[in-house]
Amino acid sequence: SQRHHVRLDQVTRVPPDVAVEVMSPGTAANDRGRKMRTFERFGVRECWILDPKAERIEVHALRDGRYRLTASAGRGEMFTSEVLTGFTCAADTLFPW
Repeated sequence: SQRHHVRLDQVTRVPPDVAVEVMSPGTAANDRGRKMRTFERFGVRECWILDPKAERIEVHALRDGRYRLTASAGRGEMFTSEVLTGFTCAADTLFPW
């Protein structure tokens, strides 16, 4: 965890453990392209892509400098994080409507 690097009164210079992107029709290509490559380059260990239209989440974990899809879940399914130890979540809770 990178939590010990966070100081509320200082700029953080280390990457977060997890980045979460919520896609919209106008940003999908950017979220899956440029943003994910930027997260890879800076060493963000896990990237979650939430797609409200499809009601799905994809979890991508950094392996050898590249993201690999490690989980995908939709309504009625659970997903876990490799980075957030012990974290499991029902995808339904992300799309409450």
